[in-house]
Amino acid sequence: MNEERPKTNRLILIGNGFDKAHGLPTSYQDFMFSHLKVAFSHKPSELIEYKHHEHLHNFLKGIDNLASFQKKVTSDADIKIVKCIEFLNKLLKEMQKDRWVDIENLYFEELKRILNETFSNESKEDVKRHKQYEINKLNSDFDSIKKELISYLIEVCSNQSTMALDCFNKIFDEPLITDKPVILPTERPANTLFLNFNYTNTLKKYLSNRKNKYKIINIHGQLEDETNPIIFGFGDEKDRLYPEIEEFGDNSVLRFIKSFMYLKNNNYQNLIRYIESAPYEVFIIGHSCGLSDRVMLKTIFESDNCKKIKIYYYKDEANFTNTVMEISRHFDNKAAMRMKIVPFEESSECPQVQTSGKI
Repeated sequence: MNEERPKTNRLILIGNGFDKAHGLPTSYQDFMFSHLKVAFSHKPSELIEYKHHEHLHNFLKGIDNLASFQKKVTSDADIKIVKCIEFLNKLLKEMQKDRWVDIENLYFEELKRILNETFSNESKEDVKRHKQYEINKLNSDFDSIKKELISYLIEVCSNQSTMALDCFNKIFDEPLITDKPVILPTERPANTLFLNFNYTNTLKKYLSNRKNKYKIINIHGQLEDETNPIIFGFGDEKDRLYPEIEEFGDNSVLRFIKSFMYLKNNNYQNLIRYIESAPYEVFIIGHSCGLSDRVMLKTIFESDNCKKIKIYYYKDEANFTNTVMEISRHFDNKAAMRMKIVPFEESSECPQVQTSGKI
């Protein structure tokens, strides 16, 4: 008698690249570029304020990205920044280096910098008061950026039609890749869970018409949803300095640590129940797998139930390799990592909006 094989599930991680694949300008760079343009046009902003002569009213013509905007602003003597919150100033300096910047990661780095500051000839009480002041200021700046980001995303989602890519439905329903010599090529997952890290409803538009069994967890919340509020912060409690953060003795230092935000509802617990219920494979679509979600991703990837990890890369092997490098930071057992990640030649490119039709 043949022994019945255990069911195998699928866990699909949906990141910002999924929204970008549908033509939505939802990256941090998109947000910052839009906000700076609005502020430059003398619209009220809590984050930044420009002063310039009226003859610069055509300044924005021909500028289509953050890098070109910043380059032109910093090179024009007629433009002055008369107000800029400190954290935004540091964020813009990082973005000027012409590379992708994670706002949440930069926040955590600033938090650690403040805690590691040293002062001579000051009492312990004075040092702590100074650090508390700096932390409160950082939190206030970060909260202001969070509010502006939410407003921006609400506007983006209300003003733009989300485009559908039929090939994503095919991806969602692909045959299992786990244990290919054992599982039939046509076998489908017993259950599929979409772990959506985006705040938008792009994924929901796909799933509302699907007949197959699926579940969705909007792990970082959703826009304009009071029962599942936006989670914006950092989740790397494995960082070697995290114990010092907890030992600081003031809860303000923990305000934007994601673990505490997850306890507002049962999303995180539902994820854990799912990955503990049966073997599963992971699809990664548009997620960078960076350190801002380290504890969660480590739990997913290192679980004995996680059998395979397939990356849907952006454009080329370089992006695939970068994602693998990010994933590696979530593994203590590198041998297990190499066995779980599907090689590049068996991976697939993430579809993009050019071949789409409207949902």
